[in-house]
Amino acid sequence: DVTSNWTYNEVTIDYNAALPGACAALYQYYGTPGMAPTKDFPPAPTFSGGDSEGGGGFWVTACGIDDLKDDGSGVTKISLYAMSGSTKKPTDLTIRYYFSTKGMSNDPLSIVKVNELYDQAATEAAPADLTISGPYKWDKMDDIYYAEIKCGTYNFANSGKKYQFTVGLYYGDSWDPTDDPSYKDLKIFKDDDAFFATGSEVRNDNICLYDGGVLVGGIEPDGTVPDTDTDPTQTPPDPDKPTPTAAAEVTPTAEPINAPSSNLPGDANVDKKINVADAVAILQYVANKSKYGLSNQGIINADVDGESGITGTDGITVQKYDAGVLNSLPVKK
Repeated sequence: DVTSNWTYNEVTIDYNAALPGACAALYQYYGTPGMAPTKDFPPAPTFSGGDSEGGGGFWVTACGIDDLKDDGSGVTKISLYAMSGSTKKPTDLTIRYYFSTKGMSNDPLSIVKVNELYDQAATEAAPADLTISGPYKWDKMDDIYYAEIKCGTYNFANSGKKYQFTVGLYYGDSWDPTDDPSYKDLKIFKDDDAFFATGSEVRNDNICLYDGGVLVGGIEPDGTVPDTDTDPTQTPPDPDKPTPTAAAEVTPTAEPINAPSSNLPGDANVDKKINVADAVAILQYVANKSKYGLSNQGIINADVDGESGITGTDGITVQKYDAGVLNSLPVKK
C-alpha cells in the first residue's frame, strides 16, 4: 500500500472491507449457534491510557536547548512530539509548557515571549496549523505561567510531526529555566544539530496535554495527574429515567416437526420463499439431522435434485435455482 497514491490505496481499502464482509456473509448463511460471537465482545473501550506516572493515555516526548546570554537574558528552545496510547481520539488537544517567574523583577506578561520555531504539521500536512500563544498566568499557583500550543482539528498525537518553539526573554530581566516545572527532566542539548535531528526527544511527563481543557496527559506543577477512573465520553445516567432491562437471550431451536408450511419444491425452511437460506437449511440437515431438523413438509420440499433422499446435492440445486441457473424445481431426470 502506498498511502500517498490513491490508486493503490483505494484497492487496499476495498480489499480490507471485502474480506471481513465475506466472512460475515459466510456466517450469516452457513453459521451455526456454536459459531455465535462471544458475548459482550469487543469490550467497551477504556481511556485510562498507560500505567505511567503521567497517566491518561497521552504524553509528550521532548528535548531542549538553552540559549542564554551573558546579561542574564535568554530563551529555552523546546522540540516536542505528542504521543498517545489511548483508543480515544482527542477533539481539542492543547499542550502546555509551564515555567516559573520566581526571581524576576518585572511583570512576566510584559517581557516573556513565546515564539514558534517550526511546525512540521503545517509544513507537511496543510491545512494543519498548530498555534502557540501566551504566556498565561496559571491560577493554581503563584509565579507559575505557561505557553499553550493549540492543535486545532489536526490529530497531532501520534502524527509523527514535531513542533518547536522558544520561551524566554531577550531583555529587561533574567531568564533561569532550571526552576521551571516543565523544564524538569527535559533532555537538554548544547548542539543545535542534536536539537534538530530525529529521535532526540525523550518522554517528559512535566509537559501537559489537555483535551477540551481536561488534563489527559502529564503532571501539573501542583502534582495533579489525569483522572483515569472516569470515561469523559460517557454521559452520566439520568436519575429520572428508568434503567433499561436487557432482553432475555433467545436460544435458537430447530423448527417443530409439524410446523405449518408451504409445499414449494426447494422451500426447505417452509417460509414460502426459495433462496440461499433453504440451501443452508438443507446442508445443515445433512450435516446433523438431530440438531438441525426439518419439518415433515420441509423434508419433502428439500428433495429436489432428481435423486431419492436428501444430500448436499439438493442444497447445491437450490443454490442454482436461486442464482437463475435452473428455471424450475425439482430437477427432472
